[in-house]
Amino acid sequence: MIFTMPYLPEASVNHSHTRNRHTGRPVKKREAMKWQMVLAQKVRTWADEHRISLPLGGHVVIWLTAEFPKQPGTRPNADNFLKIAQDAIAEGLGTDDDIYPFRARVKSEVYNQPPHQGNLHYEVLINAQDI
Repeated sequence: MIFTMPYLPEASVNHSHTRNRHTGRPVKKREAMKWQMVLAQKVRTWADEHRISLPLGGHVVIWLTAEFPKQPGTRPNADNFLKIAQDAIAEGLGTDDDIYPFRARVKSEVYNQPPHQGNLHYEVLINAQDI
């Protein structure tokens, strides 16, 4: 299954959390939660439509192609966009990564998008032999 999500800095592991003013504990930003819920729903819908059931002991491979916007002085790291996607995909499949281990690969990083635009393309492979 292939999913495309908009580039959103808050969907990065480096930008997805803030600190609670009262407790000081890390909490996920509203934008990151919304982004994660959208991806989880896409995965859930796809799995339901295709009647996907994951075998016990299986694994899920995520290949990420990131198209980052041009931003002077920054060089985004595509690896930062894997963890929040893993959480969303696990939620969409109705499991967690303790039962179905995730293996993640960054296929490529492209830095030619206009400012404030870009996409993250996730290819999700279930029990793929070639990782």
